[in-house]
Amino acid sequence: MAGRDIDADELHRLAVSAAWKRSALYAGCALGIVVLFAALVWSQFRPQPLERSLKTFVRAWNRSDVGEVVAFFERARAGSERGRLEQAQKSRHWDALPELAPAPELEVAPGEQLSTALPFADGHGSLVLDWVRDGRSWTLAALDLPPPPIDRVVQAFSEAWNRADPDALAALYREDSRARFRGYFERLVAKRGWSAGYPQIRSSQVMPLTARSADVWFQTAGERFLTQWIVRDDDSWALVTLDPPE
Repeated sequence: MAGRDIDADELHRLAVSAAWKRSALYAGCALGIVVLFAALVWSQFRPQPLERSLKTFVRAWNRSDVGEVVAFFERARAGSERGRLEQAQKSRHWDALPELAPAPELEVAPGEQLSTALPFADGHGSLVLDWVRDGRSWTLAALDLPPPPIDRVVQAFSEAWNRADPDALAALYREDSRARFRGYFERLVAKRGWSAGYPQIRSSQVMPLTARSADVWFQTAGERFLTQWIVRDDDSWALVTLDPPE
């Protein structure tokens, strides 16, 4: 086969074309390396899904492993949170932490803070958890138990009121408020002429506000009056406000 002569211009064109092809190949390889490196970095440093932390938390809770449960808090808070949980176990007569239902599947929107409610397996109440992102993982910012039963203190208030016992009423307040209440209530009894007894309570109505507060209305023969209650650090209810009847 006879060859053909290639002039200088065509040689230049072929050289330029080859150079472009090599450049494109090198650029493609470099881009692939960058993409691969970025994927590896993302896989190492991307935030873990909250579902993973939730499932680990539920397993620890259902084993009654208080140490592992409070390990989800910052180390500085773990001790106080452990004490609070152990006090709740004692005051509520829990032999073990009440079983949680399986952790739900969540569609978590991007963000630094999230709140989740984990229902108890028996269907009575739920555990409310506030989470904050901490690098790749999630840290607990708050753990709210359902409020302790309030019926006992409502009954104690009704009985103390109906027997006109100001000392028993004062005992339902926080320690730092009892003396102030006694002084106020003595003046109130004298002003209202209740020396023979207070207006008798006939019924009550509890109106929960939050996991740690509630309003309780008491009905007398003539009207109803309001009391307000909070959950103390020892997991017991304390009276904070009494708006007495006329």
